[in-house]
Amino acid sequence: MDKDGWLYVTGRSREVINRGGELISPTEVENAVISHPLVKSCVAFPIEDEQLGEIVAVGLILDDKDACTLTLKALRAHCMKSGLNTAHLPQSLAILTGKQWESLPQTATGKLQRNKLSCDPTMEAMLKVCSGYSLFSLAILDFALFKAFLHQCFRL
Repeated sequence: MDKDGWLYVTGRSREVINRGGELISPTEVENAVISHPLVKSCVAFPIEDEQLGEIVAVGLILDDKDACTLTLKALRAHCMKSGLNTAHLPQSLAILTGKQWESLPQTATGKLQRNKLSCDPTMEAMLKVCSGYSLFSLAILDFALFKAFLHQCFRL
């Protein structure tokens, strides 16, 4: 909504994130996230939450040289500085490799399908990894995903 009270709708209505009754545009979140100097590509999407219905999650690719140096806390601080409303800040983060990004559900024209990302096994696993799970918890992931995670974070 602008200063004159006009409301502008961007994106598809089915992709809007409904956080406790507040409608959040994924495009608005993505614009704040992509402005971070370490972020190469990003996508914002909803994930289920017991209390609020949905919360904001982001999947992103970092510049290779800076892999795994960006934390959710630092990303949220950057988004706040760039003017993103506190309720619109990402609450979950998945750092992906280029190969993982390409495997995400897409339309025939190559656009990511946000409404299917929360159910995607790759995204689900990486959200768990990046949300503070210990390396011991990674045993539940398949070996290829675990190997990709280690390569992304530790250059193994």
